Amino acid sequence: MWRQDTSLAAEPRAKLSRGGLRWALEGVVRQHLTVARVAEGLVGAWNTANDAVLAEGKRVLIDDPHRLDGVQVLGVDGSPQRSR
Repeated sequence: MWRQDTSLAAEPRAKLSRGGLRWALEGVVRQHLTVARVAEGLVGAWNTANDAVLAEGKRVLIDDPHRLDGVQVLGVDGSPQRSR
C-alpha cells in the first residue's frame, strides 16, 4: 500500500489544488477571465470553477480583516462611461 500526505497540495475533499484555486482567482480578478474560461483552463465544470472562485475570493479577499488597512478614502466615480 502506498500513501502520501497531500494536505499541502489541497484541502481535504477539495476538487481543486491550492495552486489551481490561486490561478482561477487571479484569472478572474487580475486577468478579467470569465468563469467559463477558467473552467476550460482547469478542465472542469463551470459550477466547480465558479464555486471555487467564490469560496477562494471570500477567503482571501473578503474575509481578510486587514484588506482595508491604510485606506483613508473610498469613492465612487459617477462619471458616465464613454464609447471608444
